[in-house]
Amino acid sequence: MLDNLLKHQNLSKKGAKADLIIWPESGVSFPIEKDLDIFPKIAEFIPDGSFLITGAPRYQKQNEQVKFWNSTIMLNHYGEVINYYDKINLVPFGEFIPFRYLIPFGSLVNLGVDFTAGQNLKNFQIANDNFTPLICYDAIFPGRVNNSANWLLNTTNDIWFYRDVNGKNISSGPYQHFDIVRARTIEEGLPMLRVANAGISAIIDPYGRIIKKLSLYEEGFIDGKVPSPIESKTIFAKYGNLPIIILVIAIILAQTLILARVNKYKK
Repeated sequence: MLDNLLKHQNLSKKGAKADLIIWPESGVSFPIEKDLDIFPKIAEFIPDGSFLITGAPRYQKQNEQVKFWNSTIMLNHYGEVINYYDKINLVPFGEFIPFRYLIPFGSLVNLGVDFTAGQNLKNFQIANDNFTPLICYDAIFPGRVNNSANWLLNTTNDIWFYRDVNGKNISSGPYQHFDIVRARTIEEGLPMLRVANAGISAIIDPYGRIIKKLSLYEEGFIDGKVPSPIESKTIFAKYGNLPIIILVIAIILAQTLILARVNKYKK
């Protein structure tokens, strides 16, 4: 766990001074409350006025029960947690067992218990800049964006997809996942920063075009600016699936009327 942490620290130190340093999902792989002293140590390389965002599990004890969340944590240069987002859309059988009371399986996550789903989408704010954090599976669902967001952040860990005996990924999963989340940028007209363990990481503009990229298993970092969103909201950002629903209803009604007239003439 510490090796992974040190690797992210060393890569972060190589880049230029940035307003925002972003690590992927599982950038910190142990619950943050377990070792609160770790954050001042992490903060040592965060420049004054900058922020670090990292994936990390967090937990709380509620009514004698311990609950865990898969979270995105935001820290300032003092090592203080100033914001967090808990993943809403958990992976079935990966992060929790659905219908656990009916299925007597043990937990499939390293913590030994299921994760708890977050309740609400949340925007992070830096000065006048707002962005929506989406963790891994969150980003495959359309419409998971707060209206005030200027851009999207997708942190993920796709290293668990099927690999061969040499540890190389031979699944199409990471590529499919990457293209699916690119679709969110086109729908919303918002750029995206995608930060992934083992790739694929990228800066993506609001038209889904890749500005900079780290390929699968390419170790490194990306320095860059977040592209600007499009000037006006897209139809999807304004109305969601409503136009499609209206179109489908109109087609069904038209088809029904046509069939009714055909049957009338047959008689």
